[in-house]
Amino acid sequence: MNPAAVYIIVLNYNSWRDTIECLGSLIEQDYPDFKIVVVDNGSVNDSVFQLESWAKNITEKKGINVNRSLYHQHQFIEQEIYDNSLIHFIWSDQNSGYAAGNNIGIRYSNLHSKDHFLWLLNNDTIVFKDTLSILTGFFQNNKAKNVGLVGCLQLFYHDPTRIQCTYGRYNKNTGLPEQMGENEALLRPVIINQEDIHYLSGACLLTRSNVLEKVGLLSEDYFLFFEELDIAYRMKRAGYSLLFCNETHILHKHGTSIDGKSQKGSEASPLGNYHHFRSKFIFARKHHKKRLPLYLFVSALQIGNRLLKGKFKNAAAAIKGVKDGIIKNGLTTTQQ
Repeated sequence: MNPAAVYIIVLNYNSWRDTIECLGSLIEQDYPDFKIVVVDNGSVNDSVFQLESWAKNITEKKGINVNRSLYHQHQFIEQEIYDNSLIHFIWSDQNSGYAAGNNIGIRYSNLHSKDHFLWLLNNDTIVFKDTLSILTGFFQNNKAKNVGLVGCLQLFYHDPTRIQCTYGRYNKNTGLPEQMGENEALLRPVIINQEDIHYLSGACLLTRSNVLEKVGLLSEDYFLFFEELDIAYRMKRAGYSLLFCNETHILHKHGTSIDGKSQKGSEASPLGNYHHFRSKFIFARKHHKKRLPLYLFVSALQIGNRLLKGKFKNAAAAIKGVKDGIIKNGLTTTQQ
């Protein structure tokens, strides 16, 4: 029996250097049937030019064909199509956020295949030759557990002796997600209790198209943050399990995707603050409505801490994020 096709979705926004390095590792996968779908989410720098230059070079050196499509007003406009192309570029004319950008890639994949794996991968990650084979094998070997999502160990790109993330848990007392294992020294093997998983990091998620047909795509209510937590909740409610694969790992630069610059935590910029707090309250309204007063109190303390540190722009952005999250306001079709 032939292995199922895999569509790898990589989202780019202003960070073409990371994307090119990620693609360089992806094209070396030993899995027999995969396609790479690169969605440029309306970059405002020279990302498209740089990615096209890389594609031209890779075509000349390795004979890899690249398909190109535009995405405009929710439609794909094919520009250049080759049979059996490994790489598919989609140029979106606007930045619709992380969830919407990935959904563009998922919808494109579904137009070309009816039953396949989908691997959502951050563009600031590096994978190894057998990563995809191991992840899909792990997924298949655990079919009896009704798998919905599979994630794996993530190590810091600049220090692979330390863990960046294993899996995530949601703190109902603060309304905040918590990445488990972060900054811990790597000790092999990494053993966790699968029942402890509340969500898996959105930097590396493997699922199947038929699973998303039942639970839906990533929620576009969120522009940034909390998307992986939201889909994890919906997966579990639909009876699917979330599994952590400790048989492989990826390297993750971590937090370079908000505006193409380095971001470290929700305090990194006003933009990060706004979307963190907005998404936090959208998620709470959908899944933990009774705890909204508690989360307002916790958020007030967090914003007060920013004021004490003199981070007035961050505090103002956080306040706006809370307001827009509570009333589910704020544009999600363009970056704030």
